[in-house]
Amino acid sequence: MDLASSVTAEGLMIAAGRSFFDVAAEHDIITTVIGENAILPCRLITKHLPPSMELQWRKVGPGKDKTIYLYLYDESSPLVNSYPQDDKCSMGYLSPNGINSREWLRKKYEKKAEVFKGKEFGKGNISLKLNNIQVEDEGKYICSATANSFHRGIIIEVLVIGKKGLELEKADLSNSIILSPQEPAQACPFSTAHFIALSIIVLKLPNDRICTSSIG
Repeated sequence: MDLASSVTAEGLMIAAGRSFFDVAAEHDIITTVIGENAILPCRLITKHLPPSMELQWRKVGPGKDKTIYLYLYDESSPLVNSYPQDDKCSMGYLSPNGINSREWLRKKYEKKAEVFKGKEFGKGNISLKLNNIQVEDEGKYICSATANSFHRGIIIEVLVIGKKGLELEKADLSNSIILSPQEPAQACPFSTAHFIALSIIVLKLPNDRICTSSIG
């Protein structure tokens, strides 16, 4: 089964009206955590593929508009590399269209990004997977399909949440009592004789014991 026939498999929605294809996503905002992987959903919806098409993922923003992934096919003629090798690296052919199809991935994203292949791609799943998410991966991404003068695209926004541990910063612990695991809990003394200002420091100790101390 070739790509043209496989994308008409049962379960795909048919684009309405005059549109002979569309792109859609289950979610348009993806929230992820630093160090994790994220899937940016995108599906090609079509009844019949046109004789040639371009599928593209790119990141957009002020001064940051750049293509990440590009897939081209043309039933009428073989395709050749059309991008400088210092900008993108050829990833070979996507079967079953052979020399009539090519895909490219920006070199910076060789280990960062990948698209679904095989049966998933044949079903119209053109989602993009981003590996090892970092702060700089946050932003807006566009998944698009173009055939002749007809163009469809969707915007997926990626929000990145950092991992931060809780810690005490610049704390003066001179009047605090720190408990070891073997010591029983005891009150943290403080004096109110010359009360000017009171700051409370909370120390989380082993076995969930807590000691508070004042600095006045």
